[in-house]
Amino acid sequence: MISTSETLLHLVRDTRNQVGWEQFARIYSPLLFKWVQQKGLQHHDAHDVVQKIFQVLVLRLPDFEYDRTKSFRNWLYTVMLNVWRDHRRKYLREAHLSAELDEKIGQDDLFSETHYRREVLGRAIEIIRPEYRPDTWEAFVRYGIQGEPVADVARSLGMTVGAVYTARCRVIGRLRNLLREMLD
Repeated sequence: MISTSETLLHLVRDTRNQVGWEQFARIYSPLLFKWVQQKGLQHHDAHDVVQKIFQVLVLRLPDFEYDRTKSFRNWLYTVMLNVWRDHRRKYLREAHLSAELDEKIGQDDLFSETHYRREVLGRAIEIIRPEYRPDTWEAFVRYGIQGEPVADVARSLGMTVGAVYTARCRVIGRLRNLLREMLD
């Protein structure tokens, strides 16, 4: 078994050390791709997850203390698992949100197939989500989709009840308009 180079780990402690990070990426990217694809991810999703793993590594490796008695690859595998789990949870949340939005918006006459409807709705969500502040989007999801009491949502987000109502109306209105544009 090839051991992890302590010199390389020392080099990547400096996030500005381009040579060290290029060498690290050249060595560990194929392994990370293999691991995430073994988790069932397709090439595009695997690429995204590996990029997220490297984002975590840039933050974590400067403080990482290498212990020769422990396996660096086991630690790296744990990082990969955590990023993969986050990716999976996000995917499941978005799929659930798409299904709930599908029911709430009631655009059945615009779509002929459930799969197509979810694909278009999912794309519409991706397009408009960045247009809203995080608290506005959360208010929409919690009140407009999940059905939490408006007063509870307003209180927990530090908003007025009127602002929660407004968030829901604006997002649904924007979604409807975008769906009409996408389907024309």
